[in-house]
Amino acid sequence: MKTVGLPAPSPLFPVEAFDEINQRVSRRTGGSKISWHTFASAWNAVVYRLTAAHQHADRLRLLLATPGTSSEARYVEDHELFCSR
Repeated sequence: MKTVGLPAPSPLFPVEAFDEINQRVSRRTGGSKISWHTFASAWNAVVYRLTAAHQHADRLRLLLATPGTSSEARYVEDHELFCSR
């Protein structure tokens, strides 16, 4: 994931395909900085969101392994659950 500088969100993430799409679009923007910037911003956001979702899901799995009983613990579980969607 050359463009973002982050590791793949998961081992199953198609890194080569992601980078290839980025390169193809880069070549097809015809030198338009506006078009390229718009695409690149959105394309990077895909990885940011997937990375965040995987991190929240991992955290939720850890929390649910020993479910909390306090209101604060349940709040943290709910937070991780709804952020991972």
